[in-house]
Amino acid sequence: MFDDDGLHVLVVENGVTHLRKVNETRDLGTEVEIDDGVEAGDQVVLDPPIDLGEGSKVSIRTAAGT
Repeated sequence: MFDDDGLHVLVVENGVTHLRKVNETRDLGTEVEIDDGVEAGDQVVLDPPIDLGEGSKVSIRTAAGT
């Protein structure tokens, strides 16, 4: 997610989303490589809808085929 403050991801903690600022190291077009802002094991929302933001309640499900 891009805004005036840079690049962010939504991370889920205890069923609630939180915006986390991340540092982009490479832009690969449809993907970016980051080196700061998330840790191994963090649950990151992929392709969030426009109305999902800080403090939204969500349920975790795995991607199809995983």
